[in-house]
Amino acid sequence: MSNGNIFLPLSNLTQEQRQALDAQSWSQVVAAVTPSMLAEGMGATTFTPPRRPGDPEVEALTATFAYDDGIKVLHEGIQYLVERSKDEQTWLTALARAPFPVTLIWGMYDTVSPPRVASYVWNQYLMFKPGGNRLYFIPDANHYLQVDRPDAFAKVLLHALEPPGGQAPGALEAGLGAPLLVDTSRERLPAAADVLRA
Repeated sequence: MSNGNIFLPLSNLTQEQRQALDAQSWSQVVAAVTPSMLAEGMGATTFTPPRRPGDPEVEALTATFAYDDGIKVLHEGIQYLVERSKDEQTWLTALARAPFPVTLIWGMYDTVSPPRVASYVWNQYLMFKPGGNRLYFIPDANHYLQVDRPDAFAKVLLHALEPPGGQAPGALEAGLGAPLLVDTSRERLPAAADVLRA
């Protein structure tokens, strides 16, 4: 899982997301905004480095929002946030009981779903989950980390699928911007005295 608002109380929903949640306010926005305006705003805030008009990612977003007047139906699409808010605890509890390993991969520069979301979900639901669960952070990556740092994202995926035995938390490779293995699941936290003796 990567950079989703999987725990809404710790997210920073944008003003546009909040407006899109309400049908009336979104109809006013739609009257004043174009697909390219919306795409350029997202390009400037949800990618690292920021994407400018003409960037292929901004152009792709523009085409998506323009297709079949898609900007008008964003209100309907974003209702997943309402559904998530109703079932958030149930879903996270089920995730903690899942019979398969769970990996969180998070971009450090994400301000919409900041790293505190991943840290909270890890600490409350996944840290003590049996199996090879892992938490990774990718420096220099934002909300769309697979676009910002595809190289690092692929390295993390491969590492999570076939992790080397006994690797301690830390950078997956030498160099600035290397993806970080932050934590792996465990049965219990050691006592402070045990940590000092180690």
